[in-house]
Amino acid sequence: MTVIEAECIVRHNKKLFNVQEQRSKVIFHNPNQYDVQEITVDGCVITEGLRCDHLILVDEAEVTVFVELKGSDVKHAVEQLEASHKALREHCKTNIFWIISSTRCPLASTEIQILTLRVRRSFKAELKIKNSPVEHTF
Repeated sequence: MTVIEAECIVRHNKKLFNVQEQRSKVIFHNPNQYDVQEITVDGCVITEGLRCDHLILVDEAEVTVFVELKGSDVKHAVEQLEASHKALREHCKTNIFWIISSTRCPLASTEIQILTLRVRRSFKAELKIKNSPVEHTF
């Protein structure tokens, strides 16, 4: 079991917040002002091996969001999300999303369709790959 240390977590109930890195950004809308745990995975919860950038947990809405802020290597981003999901599986809620904020074009390739299907079947998660900024509502 991977323990999430308190220093890796920011708790809040903001209506609007975002996570970003260089040119990639995900904007979260929280209109019901649910209590949110915004967790830094890369370099805090997981310090070695493949790992995503952030994990967002919303207990009241039963939502888990794994976030990878990426340039153009979408396949590598999926590998990072997969490794993080496996390591943090016990923290997951009912509704699981993997979000990749990418600078890659085009996004409607066959490769991405195959990855989306594999993620849904293997992890029961919804994969969302969009050009930055990506928006997600709880």
